Amino acid sequence: MSDLKTGKKTGEKVSEVKSSETGFSETAGNRRKMTFRQIIAWIAIIMLAGIYVMTLICSFIDSPLAEQMFHASLYCTFFIPVMSWVFIMTVKLVKGNGNETGEKQEDDRSEN
Repeated sequence: MSDLKTGKKTGEKVSEVKSSETGFSETAGNRRKMTFRQIIAWIAIIMLAGIYVMTLICSFIDSPLAEQMFHASLYCTFFIPVMSWVFIMTVKLVKGNGNETGEKQEDDRSEN
């Protein structure tokens, strides 16, 4: 049953209802830590946006570099995401099967 005034279920706190309805945590201080993949993705987005803006500026000011910047932006449109993916996969392989805590590796060492 739910209370008609607050819209919460019986026995629930109001903050629990708000966080479950919106999908966000109760306070802004409990933000989720950004993962390595998200950081690499944001870096790639910023790099691509930067090169697109530089290409646009060069084309507006009729710079002799405009054609070279256009070719560079086409190249980077494919190169940056592919290299980001390769970098993420390489780090994942070096760490070992996505095990970030390293518990399995420590257990193997202690048994020998």
